[in-house]
Amino acid sequence: GAVQLQLVSDAILMLSREGFRDALQRTPAADWHDEGKRARMLRVASLSLPFSLLVAVVVLGTGALSGGTSTSGPEVRVPAVLFALAATVEMAAEPLYIMAHNLLLIRIRVWVE
Repeated sequence: GAVQLQLVSDAILMLSREGFRDALQRTPAADWHDEGKRARMLRVASLSLPFSLLVAVVVLGTGALSGGTSTSGPEVRVPAVLFALAATVEMAAEPLYIMAHNLLLIRIRVWVE
């Protein structure tokens, strides 16, 4: 039960976060100081939230919680949906985290984490 719930959360966060982080951290530092380019990169980073919703639906819908065991019943499904929603809410901070990381705003980055 608990391992499956952590797996749901980790899968959603990893699949919906790492690609955006890797791509946007490879942009030149000068681009983050240009207002127009920063706004465009933040719009791209904000796509991680709807993408995390899609990943959550796929993770929950693919039978990640099935397997015929006694832990695949409703006592695990309801908390898994809550874990998926919590992971999606956590993704709302991702654009700010990416910006803080690239601009070396350590205080904001610590607050977001």
